[in-house]
Amino acid sequence: MFLRINGWHLQRPPMQIHTEIIQMFESCTFDIAHLEPWLRSFARESTDS
Repeated sequence: MFLRINGWHLQRPPMQIHTEIIQMFESCTFDIAHLEPWLRSFARESTDS
């Protein structure tokens, strides 16, 4: 929700995002060093007014 409020949207299916987050938790890579590039790879600025 905070991304949408700030003019961003995610271009990836929700279940894929969930699966990837769980994989990051399980591999101990759920940290800013891994989250930022992962999120930037599919977050886009919204073109909606």
